[in-house]
Amino acid sequence: MSEIKYQLIKIEIPESEEKVRFSADTDRLYEQVTGIMISMPESDIRASLELSINNTELFPEDYETKLLMTTENVAPDDRFYSVICEAKGSRIEGKLQDAGKSRSYPYTALLYLRLENTSKV
Repeated sequence: MSEIKYQLIKIEIPESEEKVRFSADTDRLYEQVTGIMISMPESDIRASLELSINNTELFPEDYETKLLMTTENVAPDDRFYSVICEAKGSRIEGKLQDAGKSRSYPYTALLYLRLENTSKV
């Protein structure tokens, strides 16, 4: 049996081609980060992401966010890029670099983490 929580990290992009650093901690009550997804307010926004959890690099600098995005035609459970990392209050650090293609600024990018507890029942 699995217990799931979706943790949201909001990343404010104030202007074109801005590079924004962000950090957060995962929920201490959950054991693992099992998925990551990013959502942009416009489907044609281009950006790159650098992301690490507990100093372990998941996505290197200049990793294209479009590789972590889906559409509403994809089932919610299938929208997440699968990873396995310890949660339990782990430190998340990253950098989002806007490519200057948005129709309007500022905007907010949403980074979703799927957290899970697995119990052996």
